[in-house]
Amino acid sequence: MVQVLLLTDRHLRVTYVQRGRRSAELGHAEPGWAVDIRQVAWLRNRDDVSNKNYEIGFTDGSWTRVYFSPVDRDFLERLPSQLRRDAPTP
Repeated sequence: MVQVLLLTDRHLRVTYVQRGRRSAELGHAEPGWAVDIRQVAWLRNRDDVSNKNYEIGFTDGSWTRVYFSPVDRDFLERLPSQLRRDAPTP
């Protein structure tokens, strides 16, 4: 299963896409979690943990770590403020 992070003008959402066991062929897609983009508070590059890892923080104080491959700068720039790696988690 492949997890795809989608960004619209209003939402950040995850979609789960089936992938064949023996091929790279993609299959059925299912919606995953979604959040209003206004609930995304911050983004932090965590390539010190692992290459292409980011943390996304939410206004309720929760956060998640995601892996971007490839990293799309336009996508990242559309998210809220980016924290420095050594900044404390808000």
